[in-house]
Amino acid sequence: HMLRHLEYVVLKMRKQELACSIVCVWLRDRDFERSGLCRRLPQASRLESEILPEAQRCLETALEHGKFYNQVSLGLYGLAPAGAKQYSLFDDPAKDERAEHLQQALDNI
Repeated sequence: HMLRHLEYVVLKMRKQELACSIVCVWLRDRDFERSGLCRRLPQASRLESEILPEAQRCLETALEHGKFYNQVSLGLYGLAPAGAKQYSLFDDPAKDERAEHLQQALDNI
C-alpha cells in the first residue's frame, strides 16, 4: 500500500513542479500508538526511484517484528520548486535524464 501511495503523492508533487527533500513514514498499531521515522534525501528530488529507497529504509527501521500494524502513512516534506539538479563529479547526468523521461512516461499513463 505504501508504494501505491508514494506513486500517487509523487505524481501530485510532479504536477505542481515541486521536489521534496524529506520523506517520512509512520506506522499505527492496533492500540493506536504511532511510531515513525523521517529521512532527508541527499538532494531535493522529484523522482520516485530516488525517494522510494529512503521511504523503504524508514519503514524497515520503524517496523518492530512480531507487532501488528493497521496503518502506514507517508509524507513528503521540504517541498520546493523543482529546479536544475546539481551533480557531483561521480553522478551520471544521462542516467538521471533517462530516469526523468521514464517518470514522465509513467505520469502520462
